[in-house]
Amino acid sequence: MEQFTNHPIHEILSLVKENNYLLDATFTYSVVEYDYKTRIYSRDNRIIKGSNISIDWLNEELSNLRENWNLAFHTKIILQDRIIHIPFIDFNVQEFNSKVQDIIRYRISRQDSLLKYKHVIEKTKIYSSGRSFHGYSNFLLDEPSWREFTLSLILLNYIKDLDLFSLIIDERWIAHRLLEGFGSLRWSCNSDNYLQYPMIHLNDYMI
Repeated sequence: MEQFTNHPIHEILSLVKENNYLLDATFTYSVVEYDYKTRIYSRDNRIIKGSNISIDWLNEELSNLRENWNLAFHTKIILQDRIIHIPFIDFNVQEFNSKVQDIIRYRISRQDSLLKYKHVIEKTKIYSSGRSFHGYSNFLLDEPSWREFTLSLILLNYIKDLDLFSLIIDERWIAHRLLEGFGSLRWSCNSDNYLQYPMIHLNDYMI
């Protein structure tokens, strides 16, 4: 199971370990068939108890994937009395380097809506998915805060002077996630559209 050594499942395992009440919480995930060119989109939503999330569970789920279907993990966690979310980010950059980090720091400093969630963004780990970069924060947000946080990420984009760093965030991803009510990031590599399993890109936090 070497492919899971640097896999984002470790962010979730750490989150559960650090917050014992998540052992009994209901986490959400799905298997998805998606093809932008042919406009195929099917999603089979599933749930798992926090205490049951493991490398063995992940390996079994991946082994059972149908052709061209992929596993995606969701932000949404169901507790007894409320819903909370793990903040995810889908970046739209070809490289995630110190220049991108500097630009993100600067744009956060210029927007009050982003400054409100600076602590969330600061504690974000970056994973490479092969075609883009994914962010996982170790903070938990209630549902209204998650929606506000996710929407505010659009402010990291700056299109007045278009260049390679104008559209740092994938706005289409944000629109789809807010419409469906949960964030979702791919955890598998089971179709020609994807180049690799997601793997850790920065050993430290994003900024």
